Amino acid sequence: MDIFRFISWCLIAVYAVTLIFPVNVALVALAYKVKLGGRPIDMEPGEFWWRCSFAALGLAGLSLVLIAFDYGLIASVQMPAGPVQLTLFLLYLPAAIGFLFWILGMDDVMNAASVFVLYILLPGLPLLLIGRIAHLWEKLQRGAPWLWSQT
Repeated sequence: MDIFRFISWCLIAVYAVTLIFPVNVALVALAYKVKLGGRPIDMEPGEFWWRCSFAALGLAGLSLVLIAFDYGLIASVQMPAGPVQLTLFLLYLPAAIGFLFWILGMDDVMNAASVFVLYILLPGLPLLLIGRIAHLWEKLQRGAPWLWSQT
């Protein structure tokens, strides 16, 4: 598997997790709690859930912008999918991590990176597996071929 196909699947996982907005509020909270381990959450419960809600909403909005650029550059402008998706993914990562760092009021960027990775991987891997078993990815590939790198 080459790097461009891997990045395509990474983007699919990011899209699948971040765009299920009402559900992913709890996923942000879960990722934050898993990152803390046994320590208590250092915020009031109301503040914590507001921050998780806006974190999920902000990441969903950022993913919609990413999809728009992905579609616009690949399907409309006819640029090669692999390099475009790699560039967009490398722009998305620091933007998403920086947003989580800010919205969750974290002390360290590495903690925000850990929360982001947990947020994507905890539900992302089962979603990819379920999609594989249910043949959803083949249907999506026929409906939106610009999401996958052909190289």
